[in-house]
Amino acid sequence: YKNQDFEEKSIVNLKSGLDVKNPKLEITAAPQQAPVDGVFNVKSGDFAPRAGGFIDQQTGLYIAPDASAHFDDKNGVYTAEKTGNFDADTGDYFAPKGLILDAKRGFILEKNADVKPELLALREDLNKSIARDTVVGDLEGEVMLAAKTLREKFIRNRLSFSLKSGNQKLDLVGNSGFNTSRESGADGAWNMSILWQMASSNRFSPLLGLSYARVGYEDLTYNGDRQDSKSLFSITTGLKYALTNRVDLVSMLVLEQAHYANQLSSLPNTYQFKSIVMTRVNLGVDAELVRANSFSLMGQFLGNMAFRKRYNNQVVSENSGFNIKLTPQYALSEKKSLGLGIFASTEKSIITNSLGSTDQKRNDLGLELKFIIDL
Repeated sequence: YKNQDFEEKSIVNLKSGLDVKNPKLEITAAPQQAPVDGVFNVKSGDFAPRAGGFIDQQTGLYIAPDASAHFDDKNGVYTAEKTGNFDADTGDYFAPKGLILDAKRGFILEKNADVKPELLALREDLNKSIARDTVVGDLEGEVMLAAKTLREKFIRNRLSFSLKSGNQKLDLVGNSGFNTSRESGADGAWNMSILWQMASSNRFSPLLGLSYARVGYEDLTYNGDRQDSKSLFSITTGLKYALTNRVDLVSMLVLEQAHYANQLSSLPNTYQFKSIVMTRVNLGVDAELVRANSFSLMGQFLGNMAFRKRYNNQVVSENSGFNIKLTPQYALSEKKSLGLGIFASTEKSIITNSLGSTDQKRNDLGLELKFIIDL
């Protein structure tokens, strides 16, 4: 309204309109009936975007305030800090540093922009604000999500919290078998863990995880056996590589405590189950097998092997196995998902001491509850 001469400015001589305190209204706004949060009614077609956004004069696009915008009680609009800026003299809109607004493609990267995960994540959010988030209400209560692109997969930090519960069985070939089933008087087996997938600007994403488990076998004193500890810890570091937008290659190095049978005497069925820290390498694939709107079916297959380990008079060697997971997952929102699936794993090893050697086989089977959030 003030720019009668169609003056143009650049980001260099921008006079930030967001920094102007107590701005003077140049024209009178008409009375508004639409709620400031916006509205979209599928049946009637009534539509209004969220109040407080920017209009870009070059493209004609309206950039609505994002979800992090603060509500301005005085002016009755949302004030966004990440969606860009405007010039106080000309009203021209300027995209955030490193981005350009294109009429057809939305927000795109500047030619010489310093590409960082934060910039890619901001670009993703802003494109949603002009393509979809102007419609504030959800469509019939369902979140409609498509498979992520290669860039979208790793531009955010992702935290995965999981709780696993099931049955673990130890078979000592030619001797005894032990399990954690509560029906047999055992304490059961459960595990809780957190995995941090770090933000990245390329196809590689570092991984860091911690877990705590409780594993209690059936009463061992009847046969003269004993278990030295029920608490188990593990630390995980690794790397993910996006092969496609639905398939990731996974490699992990894990320091993992697990129980291994140490023969106590030449008599049969006299073992001490010791928790030993093994250095394990996991290699495999994470994949989105099926997607239908908010639902997806996730699969994981990992093969593993552990390095030979000596613990006092006990040696654990030829340790190898695999893990399988199949998890139906539901998207609570664009950044939060909840899954409940099954897992199975098996591991073989040879334990040797001065009394001889024992072939040990461990099998796990159970359910996993998982909550995933993109930050």
